[in-house]
Amino acid sequence: MPRSSRAPAALAVLAAAALLGACGAGGKASTSTRGGPAANGTARPRSGLDRTAPAAAAAPSKASFVAFADGVCASFRADLAALDRSERAKQPAYRARRLADLVGAAVDRLTSAPRPRAGRVALDRYLRRLAEQRALLERLAGVVERGDAATARALNLRIDEVSRAAHVAAGAYGLVVCGS
Repeated sequence: MPRSSRAPAALAVLAAAALLGACGAGGKASTSTRGGPAANGTARPRSGLDRTAPAAAAAPSKASFVAFADGVCASFRADLAALDRSERAKQPAYRARRLADLVGAAVDRLTSAPRPRAGRVALDRYLRRLAEQRALLERLAGVVERGDAATARALNLRIDEVSRAAHVAAGAYGLVVCGS
């Protein structure tokens, strides 16, 4: 691929990363157990966005979920900072793929945790935006890997819109770190 077509794609990936870091729209990709969903240990990880709590497990309080989610967002920001320091992250395709992986892991952590009943509509709105952002970042990673700078720019604009919507939704739900 000619060097001139890499620069716009790299810029698109860097802009997306900056937006994600600023909006806190994601979480930690590692398997760290920091900030679990419920302090009492009753939370059971589940997958998918729409689910009901099993009869045996009580839904966490909104405050405990906010603490958990903000912990995920803080961890994501730390992982993003580590990515920014990585020499390999200067390669646009690597950076795009790693960013998609980091956001994907955060979405998985947030959507697999039991959710409180309080504010469920607002929280679901936030989680849907994160899932949309994840899908767009995965597409962006593939586009950057192919060297398609024009599509990367278009996707980056959409990622920007979704990031802003996620940021607003996080704040509306009461997330402090994720909403700042």
